[in-house]
Amino acid sequence: MNWKFAKSEIYRTLLYIPVSILKKVGRFAIKRLIFTDNLKKIA
Repeated sequence: MNWKFAKSEIYRTLLYIPVSILKKVGRFAIKRLIFTDNLKKIA
């Protein structure tokens, strides 16, 4: 097995986990921001 390839695979896996969490959190944050913004417009 090529060491460089293995290294890049490990990095990709390590990066993928926090990125997927950030995406979920980011989507939730954006939804909340839009929701509160709409509430302010109504109020």
